[in-house]
Amino acid sequence: MIACLLALLLSPALAAPPEPLDETDYRGMLDQARFQIRREFWDQAESDLIRATQHPDGTNDAEAWFLLAQVRYQRSDLLGARAAAEHALTNARTEEQQAQIGAILEFLQVDFALLTVSSVQPGLRWHPQLEAATPLFDPEQQAWVERLAKRLRKERPLLPTTIGLPAGSWIINGEALDLEAGGKAGLSLGMRAAGGGMASARLAWLEIAAGVSVGLGEGEHLLPSPTSQLALTLPVGGIWALGVVGQHVAVATRAEDGIYRFDPRGLSGGLRFGPLLDDGERLLFRPSIGYRYGGLAGARRTCARDEAWTCGEGPAERIVYVSGTAHFVVAELALDYLDRRRTSGVGGGVKLVGEQALGQLGESIALRPTHEGSVQIDSSARSLSRTSIQLLAHLSIAF
Repeated sequence: MIACLLALLLSPALAAPPEPLDETDYRGMLDQARFQIRREFWDQAESDLIRATQHPDGTNDAEAWFLLAQVRYQRSDLLGARAAAEHALTNARTEEQQAQIGAILEFLQVDFALLTVSSVQPGLRWHPQLEAATPLFDPEQQAWVERLAKRLRKERPLLPTTIGLPAGSWIINGEALDLEAGGKAGLSLGMRAAGGGMASARLAWLEIAAGVSVGLGEGEHLLPSPTSQLALTLPVGGIWALGVVGQHVAVATRAEDGIYRFDPRGLSGGLRFGPLLDDGERLLFRPSIGYRYGGLAGARRTCARDEAWTCGEGPAERIVYVSGTAHFVVAELALDYLDRRRTSGVGGGVKLVGEQALGQLGESIALRPTHEGSVQIDSSARSLSRTSIQLLAHLSIAF
């Protein structure tokens, strides 16, 4: 039925692509939509028709709404198709239009049922498994279910969500239920039944990371330094996640006398925030920005002795490596491999971190870890700044 009515509305003259779309040309919008329909580019056709129905000439045009209803039918969007068909029927101007639109609306209301799928865990992402327990003999209904399953697998909607299915007996993610023609039903799924595991539920997970940190632009004294990180990632709604991060950098330096030292005072903590972008199964891409506060070690200062050792802009009788406190502005890109179809598990990944530190030294600095006393810092030499990048490998534990 739908295919026949759709063919009647498509002009044969549209076999070639239309002229470039003019957003003020309403008829051009409809021609563009018909062209996309002929190519079976349903997503683009829906987008074109939504713009057309928002045009002043299309708001009350039954033809545009009727086309939109049929395109949404091709996308197996029952709620959207019904809504567009009701708009079309309201604006129908002839008895022929009323008959055509009424037939489609009755078909959508009588032959199908609405099913609202929900979850015991808020924000669960659904991986649908649709199986007809009774055979579907109508080819249009079979095609509807195939298109619906394909679209849902692509979109992986967050629960709760409402879909339309032909009336009959169904097995949805292992749960059996009967749908009455024209009726409504609900189904609540557990995390395992929904098939989404950790990615769907956006469960928290712990990251234990280790790697190297490299300071940029501070001279040859600063070496690649061992870095460790402990982070807890928490879902905060939708695709967004908040991370609580603690990091330690044992800053490695090479002094002028050739001695290598590690300063352990590079401890900081803070937060990060960003989206979780996943393939629904194993891969997770997480870009984020963040802030930390803590120690910045390995700052090189030249000192001279008067009554005491003073570091500033004077002659370099002595070179020291000191530590201060700093604010860290952080950008992070992380890639995880973790089977989030399960409700818990262990995985791993890598992350690339860039950070800018701005801080301050105190008036008097202890020369740890060599315990050689302390030095005074001139006000002109107290500011700290360091740009660094970090490459870390991490172990992920979801729970």
